[in-house]
Amino acid sequence: MRSPVTGSAAPERQLRPRVNSGYIKEEMNEHSKDPSSQRKAQEGRDLRNEGRMEDGKPPKTTKPGTGH
Repeated sequence: MRSPVTGSAAPERQLRPRVNSGYIKEEMNEHSKDPSSQRKAQEGRDLRNEGRMEDGKPPKTTKPGTGH
């Protein structure tokens, strides 16, 4: 199937709800110093890593915010 944006025959990417929701939960809470927010940010990282493992990728283990 051709991509409507590029016109190339790139494979379609599936939406990854677990990865996406984990990312959003982490981003919403990671900058707060409140223990509750920090706990929610960690839950988001755990959820994202769970989705990465389902996709056959290794979990991210680097410090958040390092860009790796």
